[in-house]
Amino acid sequence: MSYIKREDVPVQPGETAIQLDDGSLVAVACTRSSSGNAVVFTATARAIDGHGAALLTAAGEPIATVLTHQDRDPAAADLIARDCLLAVLGVPVERVPWGEDYLRDVSIRNAISINAVPATVNVAEVL
Repeated sequence: MSYIKREDVPVQPGETAIQLDDGSLVAVACTRSSSGNAVVFTATARAIDGHGAALLTAAGEPIATVLTHQDRDPAAADLIARDCLLAVLGVPVERVPWGEDYLRDVSIRNAISINAVPATVNVAEVL
């Protein structure tokens, strides 16, 4: 799975536009803060169109994911932030040993594909 940065797609301050290898556009961001003895990472991803507008679920909510992670190694802060961003993009991570279910839950790729499933079931085709 791969991605490319897109400079030509407008996004919110602090976000970067990314085009996934399936053509989907997403806006990603990662912030860091301190909480006691740990650095808290919050990575977000939201599905967008070519104008930077949020894509919505059938219920009218943005298609988005969030990952929150704490780490106690400040020297690895950039490596951890990269893994957080890779995780929300649905790209294999390199350092943090998150489980497969967690990675699937925070993946914007997964959120986009789930929201592509039609809300109505065609019973004649399914049965």
